[in-house]
Amino acid sequence: GYWFNTSDTGLGSGGWGDATVQATLTNGTVVPGVKVPTFGGGLDNYKNRRVTEERDGFAAIVVYKPNKDITTQLDFYRAKIDSYIKEARMQGGLGGPITNATVDANNVATKGTFQLGAGPNGLINRIEGIFQNDTVTSFGWRTNWKIAPEWSTTFDISKNKAERIERDIEAYAGIVAPDTLTFDTTGGGTPQFTLGSPLSYTNPATISIRDQTGWSGISGVPQAGYSKGPTITDKVDALRLEFRKDLASGSMFTDVQFGANYSKRTKDRITDEGLVVSSAGNGSLPIPFPAEAYVENNVGGTGINLLTFDPQVGLWPGATILRKYNDDILSKTWGVQEKVLTAYAKANIDTEIAKIPV
Repeated sequence: GYWFNTSDTGLGSGGWGDATVQATLTNGTVVPGVKVPTFGGGLDNYKNRRVTEERDGFAAIVVYKPNKDITTQLDFYRAKIDSYIKEARMQGGLGGPITNATVDANNVATKGTFQLGAGPNGLINRIEGIFQNDTVTSFGWRTNWKIAPEWSTTFDISKNKAERIERDIEAYAGIVAPDTLTFDTTGGGTPQFTLGSPLSYTNPATISIRDQTGWSGISGVPQAGYSKGPTITDKVDALRLEFRKDLASGSMFTDVQFGANYSKRTKDRITDEGLVVSSAGNGSLPIPFPAEAYVENNVGGTGINLLTFDPQVGLWPGATILRKYNDDILSKTWGVQEKVLTAYAKANIDTEIAKIPV
């Protein structure tokens, strides 16, 4: 596996723009119409990302030949591929006025302090895990048997299965008390931020995963996170029985083969999508961080440290999914089944026509 930290600078949804605010300078002077930095489009563009990938595989072949007329072979293959992307991100829209400000000659604030409201109006500690778990299993059994001097048969059976579990799980955490966020852009590069109560965002006793009011789009329905992604299962089973008869020499045909092949394939895509809510209090209560939570330092190079964890498909204690059944979500679930039966016969030619081998 491998990991890296990154701070994106594209446009985001953090509520930033060419806004102007009232600024109180460090000397107490109040200046209206001061421009605030865009910070690359928003706070949610600053994140740490870790990417890991693991691949394990196993293959085995067993051949048994009890005599010169019979050969039987078993094949088995299994592979498991797990990839995981973990993002620790801070998010939130900020507004004025600002205090303790320093303003340059272009009337742009290079330093300043924003007031963060309590609960959902404060800084959002956004936690996201994106993963894909693939498992491939294949089994085959083939037997060749020479029944008589001129007759032989082949029996072949196989079972194959591929399963993929994809999930994108988000969780939104914050503290319940008001706070401040101070920025400093004078050093160039990534802006540096300082929280008024920085330890509150790394202490599981003071920060929790909680409802973002209005994010669900339905009045009275909480949303402390979101989970989406399909489970895809693809199965192929096949059976083939074939006979072969060798023909007498001197004929233009060396042998004839005939048999039948039957295959069955099913593919199912089941979508599991919905809001992450508390499993207590009708979903509206704060959800504690899991025991394996850890601190992500210097998120996006901004100087901010945040408590985080690695979400998994089973979520974490205290969290559950409030599934959504909108038409557009239901249409993502489907299944296909195909059965094919093929009978065949052929004659193999080995002769000459006008001294040309055919």
